Amino acid sequence: MLKNIFLVVAFFCAFQSIGQVKFSSDPAKFITEVNTMFNASNSAPLKALNTEFAAAWTGMDGNQQKKLIELSQKMAKTKKFKASNYGDLFGAVLAAKTKNVPAQKVDSLLIITDLSLDKLVGKQIFGYLTTVRLFLESDYVYKSSYNSLKVSGGSFSFQYKSADQAPVVNELPAATDTAKVDPAGAFSDWDISAAKVDENWGSLPADPANGQNTLDVGYTPPPQPVIDGPIISFQN
Repeated sequence: MLKNIFLVVAFFCAFQSIGQVKFSSDPAKFITEVNTMFNASNSAPLKALNTEFAAAWTGMDGNQQKKLIELSQKMAKTKKFKASNYGDLFGAVLAAKTKNVPAQKVDSLLIITDLSLDKLVGKQIFGYLTTVRLFLESDYVYKSSYNSLKVSGGSFSFQYKSADQAPVVNELPAATDTAKVDPAGAFSDWDISAAKVDENWGSLPADPANGQNTLDVGYTPPPQPVIDGPIISFQN
């Protein structure tokens, strides 16, 4: 019983130390504080990441260091991020550096992460950090035990889309009832020979004006989902 109480207290203290972490604006002190946080997590993957990130830290330009510090300080103020969440952020940047992703794209990633911290709520921001790291480390956009989606070739960019307006769906002109049916010719096709009917069997009449199949006339595509948040845009 005493052992169980000790484990609960130890877990609570570890959680509190992560929730109350503070980061210095001094790059040299900051990386030391990151080292302390990851070592306190008792996570082997985070400790391994810590070693690699510390080695890459000195090679980052001053602006990227400053932005990472600001992001970490913003995350710390909310007291809702765990060491693993910081690991996703630092891991994503580390992977971008390892893959020689252009500095401009890394800067865009940091700016969009800043926007996401302000706008995304709950699990959304955790999912964002995890997805960005997954993509930069392994080219997977999505991966689970059931299915996955991996990108191969082409280029990509990080963007943030705001839902400023609802999606626009082009409206087709309303059908008119000006066409009149001639009673005299209503049954004129009864005189068509069987051979002529067989010749046209299975074909669909087309609109002579634009060649569009008449079955497509009047179809209105459903409105697409509104994109509001961070995205990864891919180009061939």
